[in-house]
Amino acid sequence: MRPAVWTASGSDAFGLELELTERAEQLGFDAVFFGDRMLAEVGAGERGVYNSTHTELLVTLSALAARTSRIRLGSLVLVVPFRHPVQLAKMTASLDLLSKGRLILGVGSGWSDAEFAALAIDKREAAARLVEGIEVMRQLWRGEPAGYQGEFYSFDRLSVAPGPYRPEGPPIWLGSFSPGRRTIWEAPRLTAAVDRVLRRVGICADGWAPLLYSTRVARSIDPEFLGLAWQRVQEHAGNAGRAVEFVFSHWFYAIENAEDEAAARRALSWFFPGSFEQAKATYLIGSPEEIVEKAFRLVSRVDRLDWMIFTMLGPSLRQLELLHSRIVPLVRERS
Repeated sequence: MRPAVWTASGSDAFGLELELTERAEQLGFDAVFFGDRMLAEVGAGERGVYNSTHTELLVTLSALAARTSRIRLGSLVLVVPFRHPVQLAKMTASLDLLSKGRLILGVGSGWSDAEFAALAIDKREAAARLVEGIEVMRQLWRGEPAGYQGEFYSFDRLSVAPGPYRPEGPPIWLGSFSPGRRTIWEAPRLTAAVDRVLRRVGICADGWAPLLYSTRVARSIDPEFLGLAWQRVQEHAGNAGRAVEFVFSHWFYAIENAEDEAAARRALSWFFPGSFEQAKATYLIGSPEEIVEKAFRLVSRVDRLDWMIFTMLGPSLRQLELLHSRIVPLVRERS
């Protein structure tokens, strides 16, 4: 479960995030995830960029860790190039310690031109900074003095303490696919550039959480393309002697009556620039049966399904309860 509590909605963001997470733990959900956004908005007036935001990722996960005891906590995804990896190693080790080993670290390279410009980071360096950041964090999590020589980061005999709750640190999931890349959404094909991204997943990640929708072009991913991409991830992982989990992650809104539809339309107005029909083509919106049917159609060419994460388009206790009572049982029947 991922509660995207937009501050543009006028809600008490932290209060609702804590309430939803505590209830999710009571209901027996496995994990709760949160995203990473720096600015209040990017590219105002353009299609497919956000004009709302939410609370800071690591602060939010720390608050959730302090208010829960069992449910796992994850980033989906943390943009590694936005922070120095030594700083990240320290912060994530502390968060894993605070949560007693419940952290899942989903990471990505980022996509927003406005955020890169605001932080004075060259977006062309993002992928390389991501890989170096992962390598640095994994070295420093071990606790022993370590050295590193990379293109962007270098140091001699550094260590961070205290270390993470788990000696090896949290599992790292890697996101993929930019919401504006046409070779992914409008004419999907496995180009050399896309394959480089998939190779990075295979050799760096413990799990793959690809973006399965694009607000910019108002559609979900092509199942055939997703299956081919997953096959390449597995091939790259196998060549490196590794195994990678597949993580399904998508946004949903369950509709069972007119009030639900009206609430869905209000929630979409906070950040989605298109029509309701375009939103239905982009996200999992409809009856619980329709949501589950579309979800499994999207992964019909994927040979394993390790995680299914549903993000609430409009965070509410009702949507959480519908996810638990209506959608999860249908997922279990299909799994």
